[in-house]
Amino acid sequence: MKINAWCWAAVLLLTACDKAPAPQESFAGLGSEAADFAQVVPGKVFSFPEDHGPHPGFRIEWWYVTANLKDAQGHVFGVQWTLFRNALKAGPVHAGWRDSTIWLGHAAVTSATRHYAAER
Repeated sequence: MKINAWCWAAVLLLTACDKAPAPQESFAGLGSEAADFAQVVPGKVFSFPEDHGPHPGFRIEWWYVTANLKDAQGHVFGVQWTLFRNALKAGPVHAGWRDSTIWLGHAAVTSATRHYAAER
C-alpha cells in the first residue's frame, strides 16, 4: 500500500514538470537588434543648442532637469524632471500617430517630509 502511494506521488510530480516557458518578448521591442541604430562612439563632437534636442538615429536618449529650490518661508525643495525617448525601430521619423517612438516623462518634488511624483 505504501509503495503504491509513493508511485502515485512520483507520477504526479513527474507529470507536473514541464519545459521552461519561452522567454517573453522584451517590453516595447527593446530586446530587438540595435545594429540599425547609430552607435555611441568616443570623440563625438556635440554642437549646442542643436544637440539639446532628439537624435532620431539613436535608440534611447533622455534629458534631465534638476533643481534645489527655496520658498519664501525658507523651506527647501528638490525638483527633478526627466524625459525619455525610446525608438522602436531605426529609420525615418514619421509625424503624428505613425511615429515609432515611445516617450516617457517623470517628475518629482521632494521636501524634508514629503515626496510627490508623477509619470506619463
